[in-house]
Amino acid sequence: MKILLLNPIDIHIAWPVKNDFAKYLFCNPGITFPLIARLIPKHHTVFFFDGFYHQISLKEYKDLIKQYDIIMLTIVDSLVALNYEISIKLIKKLFPEKVIIAGGIHANIYAKDWLGKGVDIIVKGEAENSLPQLIEAIEYKASLQGINGLIYLENGGIKETATQSLLDDLDASPIPNWDIIDFKLYNLMLRKKGYTAALETSRGCINGCNFCLVNSFWKKTQRYKSIPRVLEELKILKRYDVSQFAMLDDGFANDIDRDSRLLEAMLSKGLDFAWASFLRIDTIIDHPEFVELAAKSGLKRVVVGFEHTNAAVLKLINKGLKDGGCDEEYIKAMDVLKKNNIFTVGLFIAGYPGLKKDEKLKYSKARRYCTDARAGNYKALPSTFGYNNVSKNFDVENMFYHDARLTSSAQSSKEHFIFNVLATLDPVKYTILFDRRYHYREYFYKSLLLLFRQMFDLNLSKIKEFIVLKILNLPLKDKKQYLVKNYLSEDFINRLILK
Repeated sequence: MKILLLNPIDIHIAWPVKNDFAKYLFCNPGITFPLIARLIPKHHTVFFFDGFYHQISLKEYKDLIKQYDIIMLTIVDSLVALNYEISIKLIKKLFPEKVIIAGGIHANIYAKDWLGKGVDIIVKGEAENSLPQLIEAIEYKASLQGINGLIYLENGGIKETATQSLLDDLDASPIPNWDIIDFKLYNLMLRKKGYTAALETSRGCINGCNFCLVNSFWKKTQRYKSIPRVLEELKILKRYDVSQFAMLDDGFANDIDRDSRLLEAMLSKGLDFAWASFLRIDTIIDHPEFVELAAKSGLKRVVVGFEHTNAAVLKLINKGLKDGGCDEEYIKAMDVLKKNNIFTVGLFIAGYPGLKKDEKLKYSKARRYCTDARAGNYKALPSTFGYNNVSKNFDVENMFYHDARLTSSAQSSKEHFIFNVLATLDPVKYTILFDRRYHYREYFYKSLLLLFRQMFDLNLSKIKEFIVLKILNLPLKDKKQYLVKNYLSEDFINRLILK
């Protein structure tokens, strides 16, 4: 069989900023599809197409899909849900015989919804044990009932098999197949030379932030690959001329001792990489020696979830900081990162429901905590630890689809818009454009280039959409329905077919 591993192209593009803007700034191939490619039996033809970064026409996109028997998707977030559904509807309209398989956190949370939208089979949780059996069953037209970890359509109904147990030992997961990757598409902008890849050394997170899908999805567990196994993967990446990678661990440095030993091993083995990672604020404050070690091993950029500028809100969302989080502590963390020449992207949550005026997010504070501060709207998502409490006490929308211009809360909030306008216009930040450090300067060049391309890619349709979603005082349900009606209607899909 011919199997297409697919990141769909963006057919709906939000304006003035793309929904998943960060995806283009932290440009890496991920690890899911290289791993899946290794799980698929070798006698099948496997091709990975990354529509996030590989620009092709709609006609070329449809011609590509036509060649394959199975289309595999990984749906991880509500920000991408609308575009994934557009592609699913297009595929099923053009080629109803194609088998569409989906996995990922969002696909798992909303499994029955996705089955109703055109997906044929959902792989629950990890794919290592389920996927090889699934591909064999499809090849030989066998029953799926004996394969654990699946939700699927059969005879017009939904079937679900027993949950597949998680791997006890992550070393049992095969080494990703990087042969499927076109490395020329990716650049983390940490070094001038060499390709970009991704690295997974653990899965899950032991923290309990109530807005996060990761900890609830993995039930607050975190499992690790052995250090020799991680070193083996890094040596393999060197053979592909990879010089920089994104550390994908959601809970990186939760186990300081283990991760310190990993970094020390990288240094002792002479594994010279530049890399980027998530880091918790309390890790930076409590363990400055770990940050120094990480910098020596090649850490150039961190993404830190500061989440908010108000200590009461941090407590409300269960960030888990010992002192609640305050200006003094956050500025102390920034000093540690500056000392080690680490570029800091700070993430903040706007529009959390029920906040008082003096508890709102403030850019004037956030800009002191990081090199580049970015805010996203709060998303109410089932299966997060805080969803039941928030949905019980406030008028919030379940955000199956999300858009950068919408907030889950029905109460009006200008936090997101004001914060990001101030961040965009901040003149002090742009002095970094002239910084001698490559990884500082290139980040901002890329950021500005993406922003200006979007700003000038304007038409009447996008202006109207912006007015409806951001300016008009309409109920949130009406705004969401506007997107659904415009981009998921049979008429719209038919127009795509004719293009």
